[in-house]
Amino acid sequence: MVIIATVGLLGLAALTVAVLPDGYELLTAKKKQDILWTKMTTNPHDPNNLPTGNATTRTIEETLLNVTFLTLSFDQAGDEMAPGRPKVVSPRGLVGKAEVIMDQTAANPYTGVYKTGGLAVIRLGGNPGPILQNFFALKILIDGKHSQNFHAEHDVIGRMDPVVDYFEDDVLAQYAAVDPPPFSVGFAVVSAFNATINSLPGGPLDRPPNAFGLGGVEQARVRKDGRLEYQVYAPHNLLFRPAPYLHAPVNLARGEDYRKVLLATVKDNMLLYTIEAKRTPCDPFVKIGEVWTRSKLVSSPFGDQGIRFGQPYRQWDYSFASPGPSCTLDPNIPPASTPRPGQIDDFANPAG
Repeated sequence: MVIIATVGLLGLAALTVAVLPDGYELLTAKKKQDILWTKMTTNPHDPNNLPTGNATTRTIEETLLNVTFLTLSFDQAGDEMAPGRPKVVSPRGLVGKAEVIMDQTAANPYTGVYKTGGLAVIRLGGNPGPILQNFFALKILIDGKHSQNFHAEHDVIGRMDPVVDYFEDDVLAQYAAVDPPPFSVGFAVVSAFNATINSLPGGPLDRPPNAFGLGGVEQARVRKDGRLEYQVYAPHNLLFRPAPYLHAPVNLARGEDYRKVLLATVKDNMLLYTIEAKRTPCDPFVKIGEVWTRSKLVSSPFGDQGIRFGQPYRQWDYSFASPGPSCTLDPNIPPASTPRPGQIDDFANPAG
């Protein structure tokens, strides 16, 4: 969710209308990717005249401070924004086709799309202001079922150096929490998000741990071909490390738009990120896969306002740890266990 990050934005994307065909979710991943790419490349923005600023009159009180509005972010399913709903996190960005290629050896002990990878769609976003705070969203498409989504960023602070390399930092699914000053807008937004978390169905483990990351368990329950896993192994955290040759320096001092820099930097069939997983809080990050581009990036109305990257919220716990040593950071935790039969039913999310 990275909801606090939007405090620096306050730029809300325009309202959307439904454009995906009936029966879309039942299609193969390849057909879904083709449909999304057609939508993403329809009426593309001029790279030399990219849209900026607000595109709706909806206020922060109606969106980021509204628990009902925030709750729908978790409840609504599908790969497109609900009709009439503005996108509030990183309202402008670049989208493209991608493929996630995962390690198929025993070095990758996880299940679901953590093991199979799959055809995907990516979105690179950021703040439209003097502070560059980059966002990465990944949608792995599933045959006949809802997609599996990942959201990552480096932190909620961003960088405001005169020149900032968009690809200087790793981005993580779970990152360090920051307490905003009392009575600030950030404090109000975090408070609203915490209230939203508490309003979600189920118990504490069925909800995100805090405002600084989303769940990573649902993605381990389904393979790219739509088959469900009987035993579910998910990592505690996920890290996306930019390819070492990727550099996209953005001159913030001169008001340079990061999107224009990325359009000139990121090409088709390019290694974008390596994927590293952290088995438990005690373990180091270990590479399990890669994200490759399978198209150029594009800026378009659908990429800005239409495509939706679902928000998984089942929180990781030790019952999802793959077999291995117990974590010793907390002496009260149970040892890593073998996932119990029927585990996938414990965190079923209709918005998957």
